[in-house]
Amino acid sequence: MNFDYLLIHYIGEFGTYQIIYFILVTIPTIFPALHSLSWTFTGASIPYRCLVIGETDTAEYPFEPKSREYGLWLRNVHHENDTPNDTRQSYTIKKIINTCARLDNFSITQQIIPSSLNEDVIEPCLDGYKWDTSEIKNTAIKRWEFVCNRQLLKAFVQSVYYIGQFFGSFIFGIFGDKFGRKRIFFLAIAIEILCGTAMAYIPWWPLFALFRFGLGFAHPGIFVTAVVIGELWNSLDQNIESCPA
Repeated sequence: MNFDYLLIHYIGEFGTYQIIYFILVTIPTIFPALHSLSWTFTGASIPYRCLVIGETDTAEYPFEPKSREYGLWLRNVHHENDTPNDTRQSYTIKKIINTCARLDNFSITQQIIPSSLNEDVIEPCLDGYKWDTSEIKNTAIKRWEFVCNRQLLKAFVQSVYYIGQFFGSFIFGIFGDKFGRKRIFFLAIAIEILCGTAMAYIPWWPLFALFRFGLGFAHPGIFVTAVVIGELWNSLDQNIESCPA
């Protein structure tokens, strides 16, 4: 007498008990899906520019040059007065000015166009950035300034999530067979609650990435284990029918 025989003849193929059990097991799997997509919104990019000398955080985002010529030069708008000696290197430097670099010794009161462009006339955004918060007020990108030479950190934070999934799939699969899937299931839920809550209050990005790793680590223990547990209370015929051809 096997388990499928007892399930069909004493409980039924898929009765009220299985429906309630299946729903309770399925509910925790909703949150891993939300967490996997959360970085799309919490890590959304916001338009930004360098703060020039003399500006503060209260400055307007669209920088309005006092000089029309400087404004055209700054925005790379080509017009009839563009110098024919504008080399490709100069064009590249102009593209990063006002976003990841600024003119050295340039201020809001002295808007002078440099006679030549080279590495000596530009400097990093030493005073920080001004963000366009007209549509998005705040994200992790703005909070930790994941822009310019730090923009790779945005991809790194999402990558550690999938690295956590890799290790979680391996470890929870072994521990589920050894200690029981029910224990592993609740352990993974506890890790998800801990890491998910901590991420909302962590002020440092390395710890944020660490807890993001913890989320990825816990999710296989929730999702994969829930699938196995849910199928255990179905009859063999139903499990076969639920499998794709």
